[in-house]
Amino acid sequence: MSEVKTVEKSQTVSDAFVDMLWSPYEALVAYARKSNVNNDLWRKTYGDARKWVQDRRQQTEQVYHEAVQKGNEMIFGGNESLKKVAEKYQEIALTPVHFFLGQFDKIDRTWIDRSDEAEKSSDEYTSYFWSMHDNMTESLKNQQRVFFRLMNDDLRDWSRAGKGV
Repeated sequence: MSEVKTVEKSQTVSDAFVDMLWSPYEALVAYARKSNVNNDLWRKTYGDARKWVQDRRQQTEQVYHEAVQKGNEMIFGGNESLKKVAEKYQEIALTPVHFFLGQFDKIDRTWIDRSDEAEKSSDEYTSYFWSMHDNMTESLKNQQRVFFRLMNDDLRDWSRAGKGV
């Protein structure tokens, strides 16, 4: 953050003063822009966590299916006459699991759709913000440079007038 800048011979003292005034601010802006990269890291981490949770939901569903199937085999055995009853029992037993996991999937899809839209608009807004910021900052720096150059010229003129030159 702490950079030492040397004054170029062509640069006026007032320009060097303006640059010195703006350098801490520009360092903070550079840090803010770098921290925006961390948002991308957060998005990747969130995507990895989402994938892990999705895998766990699928595993839970598989375990529940296997448990209900084993229960059917134990209760109804290999009896062909009760096969339709066993299938209906399995369907009824799996309904709450399918319902809740389906709700989680819907919530997840809605969240992802909305976060994708928000991410896109956030990226557009961020790009627009930095563009406006850069233009405004450059304009303010140039206005300060002009102001200090005019002050420098006025002081030089007054000093000349005072000396009678």
